[in-house]
Order: sequence, then C-alpha cells, then structure tokens
Amino acid sequence: MRYYYAIAALRHKRARLAGEIEAAERASVKQRETLATVDATPRLFHPDADPAPITSIRPISVNGRGYVERRCAARGADSHPPRG
Repeated sequence: MRYYYAIAALRHKRARLAGEIEAAERASVKQRETLATVDATPRLFHPDADPAPITSIRPISVNGRGYVERRCAARGADSHPPRG
C-alpha cells in the first residue's frame, strides 16, 4: 500500500473524532436528564412554577493557560505578549 501512514493517521483521527462525538452525545443526554430534574424540583414547592422563562447562561470556559476567556477577551488579545 503506497500511502499506508497517511491512511493509518486518517483512520486514527476518524476513530478519535467518532469517540469524542459519542462521548459528547452521552454527556448531552445526561445534562438534559439533570435539567429535567432541576426543572421539576421547584414544582414540589409551587405547583404552578414554570421554568421556561428562565434564560440560559453561557458557560465560562478556561483556555489552556488557565485564564478565563471572557476576561482575556475583555482586556484585548494584544495587552500582554505571551510568556515563553
């Protein structure tokens, strides 16, 4: 086979991506189940409670260096040169 290493690398990449997609789908199902539980809890205290008007909040993600992206974006990308 002429392009053995290229084909092997592409197969490995595809397998990794497929695994990541499966894991993300499982996590999404689990989060939806948790959300349903959280939505049902206020109804224990007030039967007419409706969680639908509650808006979602964008999660805060941390980049590879450990800085919160929102704070870095607010300061500007060129405010500090990268340390190396």
